[in-house]
Amino acid sequence: MKFQSRYTCHNPSQYLIALFTITSILLLTSPGSNAIQEHRDSRDVNRLAEVEAIRELGINVNYWFALVSAFHNDPSVEVRGQALFMMSEAAPQDVVLPYVFEALAHHDREIHVPAIHILRQLEPDPATVTLLCNELRRNARGDDSYIYETLQRFGPDACPAVPALIDIVQEYGDFYAIRTLGTIGSKANPAVPALLEILEIQDGSLSYQNAMESIGRIGGLAAEGQVPRIIEIAVEQQDSIIGSRAVNSLGYFGEAASSAIPVLREMLRNAEGTSRVINIHFALYSIGDSPDEHLQAIIDGLYSEDFYIVSRSLWAVSEIGPSARAAESRLREIIETGEYSVGDFFAFPQEALDAILADE
Repeated sequence: MKFQSRYTCHNPSQYLIALFTITSILLLTSPGSNAIQEHRDSRDVNRLAEVEAIRELGINVNYWFALVSAFHNDPSVEVRGQALFMMSEAAPQDVVLPYVFEALAHHDREIHVPAIHILRQLEPDPATVTLLCNELRRNARGDDSYIYETLQRFGPDACPAVPALIDIVQEYGDFYAIRTLGTIGSKANPAVPALLEILEIQDGSLSYQNAMESIGRIGGLAAEGQVPRIIEIAVEQQDSIIGSRAVNSLGYFGEAASSAIPVLREMLRNAEGTSRVINIHFALYSIGDSPDEHLQAIIDGLYSEDFYIVSRSLWAVSEIGPSARAAESRLREIIETGEYSVGDFFAFPQEALDAILADE
């Protein structure tokens, strides 16, 4: 797997040390050595399978295990991080992923950073999704946010993960798992009963909020039966984040939530001058009520002096995608001027630009 890297070694001298370390190991494990025979004599079946897989891929086995040794044993965490990155350039992603998971469990930044970069460049294929799911099942209560984010990026291609995600939702009510089911869309329809159980709790938690949105994203008859209830939540809690999430859910339902149009129009008048107007414009746009008018209102929000309106406008543009291409010039201006840094209260201008250019 060849990655187009954004990860660079911050200290050039440490990079040279990494190369020296790995080269030294290679010299010690020359073709005439018994390094591979030692692997064959081992009872570690997984390692034997890995040796065979590496050979079948045409990768120099000594080189690969030199990198593995540096990753596991070098006293310098920067060298270990660089070794992981070099592994990602040498082998397919399903071979590298177990080492990525190991790195994610390590809290030192120099190992964490390349692991995150590797995850963010994975391509969606069934073997990769299976490995990601197995890791979630193994460590369901750990910090798996980056694995969930990877599955969310895969969208419908992550559908093999649905059974594992349902299990995690039922056992833990994990909001990351709930959100991920929503990004899979209609292919996550078997998850709707589990999400409806989360809605029954009505505790206002992140799990509850994400369940509302995910039900809208997934759709289907069982989910669409919740539209009247979600309209009620949107009205009753229109001044809170829960109300905004209910409005988003109505937008995700699209035309199936057309009965909400009169209510949303009234809410739009009441919310004038607040950042909530963007969520309502998004919902009305998505449902199909004068979409050009509402899209323009969202793009106009990118020019607002109110940071929260800009932030929500960036989110809405990201959700709309290529149909919001008219926002391109403003997004490029925001990125070039650095008006809003990545991570500023969910303001992600680069992600919004990538979303509208996704069809290129």
